[in-house]
Amino acid sequence: RVIPGYGFTLEGLINPAFNQDWLVVRVEHQGYQTGVMEEEAGEAGNRYENKLFLIPHHKPWRSPQTPRPIIRGTQVAHVVGPEGEEIYCDEWGRVKLQFPWDRRGNFDEHSSCWVRVMQGWAGAQYGNMMIPRIGDEVLVKFLHGDPDQPIVTGRTYHSTTEPPYLLPKHKTRTTIKSKTHKGNGFNELRFEDEQGQEEIFLHAEKDLNHIVKHDETTQVGNNRTEQVTRDETCHIGNNRTETVAQDEDLTINRDQTHSIGRNRITKVEQDDILNINNSRYVNVHGDTIIHVGNELNIDIAQNGSWEAGEVFEQICETFDLEGYEQVELSGPGGSIIINREGITLVGDVYIEGELCQEGGEAEGVSPFETLINNAITPNTYYSTRLDVYDIYGRCNEKKVPYTILDSQGERVTEGMLDEDARTGRVYRETVEQLKVYVGKAKIES
Repeated sequence: RVIPGYGFTLEGLINPAFNQDWLVVRVEHQGYQTGVMEEEAGEAGNRYENKLFLIPHHKPWRSPQTPRPIIRGTQVAHVVGPEGEEIYCDEWGRVKLQFPWDRRGNFDEHSSCWVRVMQGWAGAQYGNMMIPRIGDEVLVKFLHGDPDQPIVTGRTYHSTTEPPYLLPKHKTRTTIKSKTHKGNGFNELRFEDEQGQEEIFLHAEKDLNHIVKHDETTQVGNNRTEQVTRDETCHIGNNRTETVAQDEDLTINRDQTHSIGRNRITKVEQDDILNINNSRYVNVHGDTIIHVGNELNIDIAQNGSWEAGEVFEQICETFDLEGYEQVELSGPGGSIIINREGITLVGDVYIEGELCQEGGEAEGVSPFETLINNAITPNTYYSTRLDVYDIYGRCNEKKVPYTILDSQGERVTEGMLDEDARTGRVYRETVEQLKVYVGKAKIES
């Protein structure tokens, strides 16, 4: 057998220059079968001949390279991958393909080599990234026509992979719509360009993260509605200004807590109405100043109290204190009780100034004739209270009636011993001896 690339030794020729080792570089075969053509059947028999192209074996020779095949135009293919997967790619975003003319492929990850995918923008860790998914129909070209360098240049819809919206009904829509991996959800950015219905629609199947490193401006020409099903957290690092041109309604179905680190100023041009269906507690650690330009009315349906740790001062032109049943003014030394029966003064009474009486025969009473004023000038008048003890030095006589007579046997005062078994205070202009009758003692006048 004479095969290109193999050599042989030629011997026995007349010309010794041909008797040497030769290398076969090419063989051309040509055969004739005369029986095939009827007109040539009887003229000659079958024959075979060939031509050998030889070079001396000791000379170097390299056969010319076979030209690489060229694939021109665009091919259609489908993205394939392992069973059970929806997206199959490598670290560079390359995918596996199955061409319709490939009868040996099994529509799996072994159907082709990794094929690059053209993106709309590809840079150093920036740009677009949309990985074709298994089952997508793609358009494939070959760099310089080289079958070993396929690249996905586009994608198309067909009968099994239909567009996301019914066409031509929604021909005015432009959308970027994805599909949840191994699920039924989707994310979408959609533009509607129908006149009068223009819209930008954004749908996040789960989370939506919005990051603005500098300023953000939002302008709404008409209404704005926002609905949050669960919690909302807003953190502002500096100042916040909010202006409402007309009304604002705020409804909170449960609790509300405000924490202010420094001051709060609230300005109401007209009325301020606060309605609390239960209790209200106000705790002020410092001072409270309330300025009312006109009237202040406080209506308490049941009980009310004011308590001051030191001084409680109220200054006005006229102070009107009224109680429907009773008014009681109490202090450590006594009290004033005003009720339907009259006015009752409990405790020692000191009056400075002239004591006047309206009505009756007397137009005025001199303070020197009234025992109630005897303590005004302690250097001139004398007063005392008497303690009542038994023979054992015990104060057992409490809430017992007593009567006090002066040195002339005239009745000075009478009353009931207090809880300390004391009489009321007695005032005299001079030093004198008084007699005290306690209980049922017989009074000697």
